[in-house]
Amino acid sequence: MVTGGGRVGDAASLRVWQSEAVEVPLGPPADPRFAIFATLTDVVVVVDELGNLTYANPFARTFLGYDGVELTGQSIVEFIQADDLVRAFEVMTLMIDDGLVVPVTPAVYRLVHADGSLWPVEINGSAIPSTDGTAEWLLIVGRYSGDRHLQERIVAMLTSGVAIADVVPLVPDFGHWRHPHEYYAVHYLDGDERLTVGSDLASEFVALAAGDAHSPWALAAARGGETLIATADLTDSLRARAETDALAACWAVAVPDPLHDEPAVLIAWSRDHGPAPSVHRYSLEVMAQSLRLILHWRAQVTELEQAARTDPLTGIANRVGFFELLQRRAAAAGAEGRDGTIAVLYVDLDGFKSVNDEHGHTVGDDVLAIVAQRISHALRTSDVVARLGGDEFAVLCRESASQTDVTGVADRITAAVSEPIEVDGHRIRIGASIGIASSPVEDVASNPDRLVDRADRALYRAKAAGRGRWYLAAE
Repeated sequence: MVTGGGRVGDAASLRVWQSEAVEVPLGPPADPRFAIFATLTDVVVVVDELGNLTYANPFARTFLGYDGVELTGQSIVEFIQADDLVRAFEVMTLMIDDGLVVPVTPAVYRLVHADGSLWPVEINGSAIPSTDGTAEWLLIVGRYSGDRHLQERIVAMLTSGVAIADVVPLVPDFGHWRHPHEYYAVHYLDGDERLTVGSDLASEFVALAAGDAHSPWALAAARGGETLIATADLTDSLRARAETDALAACWAVAVPDPLHDEPAVLIAWSRDHGPAPSVHRYSLEVMAQSLRLILHWRAQVTELEQAARTDPLTGIANRVGFFELLQRRAAAAGAEGRDGTIAVLYVDLDGFKSVNDEHGHTVGDDVLAIVAQRISHALRTSDVVARLGGDEFAVLCRESASQTDVTGVADRITAAVSEPIEVDGHRIRIGASIGIASSPVEDVASNPDRLVDRADRALYRAKAAGRGRWYLAAE
């Protein structure tokens, strides 16, 4: 361990501290001025002018992994993360030189625990006289910035694209770091699936309360806001399970979910011999803020992803969305061992260019939107239509559809598109030519472009044969 070697201060001093070991006389281990710090749940240390620890309160062990006796005499360099050292020395020098007039504090630094983990700690400090009054020491108070640490982790995970299901489990930690022996949980919807994260006890309650309208999360969802629920108010099975763990009551807080009508729910259980239920309210407020951020982020990302895959004019899938769906369906069918084929219909409108030329693009856009609706109505359940661009559409037929089923879809599309379209006082007639191609599931999964290309070439055969009809490519 480095134990001295220069005054706290600039980078030059830092290099001396890291390269020389100088034994420094220690201050008295039981300075009466520091007795008040013995019961604080913050780390409190005293550093002499050479950067050595002369005192550490009992709680320092939580942050650093050593007790006060082990810490005394060691250099503070050993316990500040390397990237934070120069900044820390500059601040400590200001504290000693200027006393309390330090505009750059408080600040957050990462302390290095004995196990190698990093603890973000908000630090304040002040210069104090040394034991004999001949020098100035530095009194430093560090408070674990648990909320800030977790919030930074959540933001970092969200902005790096981590799945929401891996981010939500951090939310109960806002309660756990304050009250590690209490029970916190989050209940939320992920698509059609309800998920529960947090204490193991929460999952047991979910299993017991399936469909129970008097469960804490069901009551909170129904009432909205926050709800204090006594154990005695629970149904028999839930009350028995709560009494097994000496649970007295719980706070349940509903958090709106932009993607679902049903809110997410935060739960904090209070034990008979633990903190009163009201003690959990601040933790729940912070948890609710973080969960609200996560859910809104998910909604915005979902909206952006949908926009990237949706044609803004017609509201149906665009080219990107179509190809992703085609490959996803083929991959899913292959993974599940389902045999069969996948068919694609490539649709091109006959006579659409004259619509734009004679009536303008605004009318043309209205016609495209109506055609998209007509094609959608001509499909079967699970068939999907997309606009590939211009006046070209594609239809993905569900796998294992027979040739008769697929050509039947093509017949309905040509009939629907050929019906007159009334737009802005104009009666417009157009038609549709369709190319049809199908391929085995495994071929589509490995090369979806080939299937669409075959359908496109079949479309040209249909147009060459006289338009307003379909052509089926040979397999």
